[in-house]
Amino acid sequence: LYDFNTVLQKGDHHYVCAKWEKLSSLKVHLICDGFDKIDVKDNDGNVTASYKTGDLIKEYPLDINVSNPGSGVLSAKGFSFVSFYKDLEATERFTDWPVRVPETVQEITIYAKYIEGTWEIVENSSGVAKMFQNGFNNYYFLPEVNEIDCSSLPSVNALALFEGEINGNGCTVKNLKITGTIGNGGTGSLFGAIGSTAKINDITFEDIDVTYTVNRGSANIYFICNSLAA
Repeated sequence: LYDFNTVLQKGDHHYVCAKWEKLSSLKVHLICDGFDKIDVKDNDGNVTASYKTGDLIKEYPLDINVSNPGSGVLSAKGFSFVSFYKDLEATERFTDWPVRVPETVQEITIYAKYIEGTWEIVENSSGVAKMFQNGFNNYYFLPEVNEIDCSSLPSVNALALFEGEINGNGCTVKNLKITGTIGNGGTGSLFGAIGSTAKINDITFEDIDVTYTVNRGSANIYFICNSLAA
């Protein structure tokens, strides 16, 4: 290494060469699940970039630890980030956050899976609870999550109306406690009235406790819904 504290004398000539080393990096590639590509558009609707499955969408230099960027890895209207994976086939999730600076120079490659549409991603009991806070959103259960046990949750309020969409991806929701209050002659159920735009697919509810308090008189209590739009 050259000593920059060296005192130069008149007539001295020193030639210094700079050595460059490539930093380690975290590379994120795209997985398009069920569609061909993502077009990223500006505020005027002009396409500024297009990405297909396998394309590099983000690279983070690993000169500092990198925390989970979540959906911030790629923002595109009309598409939802699902999760990070270790492989292009999305068979194993990547959860080793933060990604730390490696001891040797290397490239780490992971994959970000996106689906078409605007979805809330459900992977645990907290996600199930959110589903019963808003009956107008769409909910996508992670395919890797076969079962969600809600026994640790306090009771959640039953819905009066559901007009969103649920893609359960084969998940079983267990030990969920639902409560509600209705008046004389009223009706109540897990999802309340299911609207004409609602879709509920590929989900199983097991050992669900639905409890209603009826204010005077009698009421009609159902399990899944109390009315179904034609």
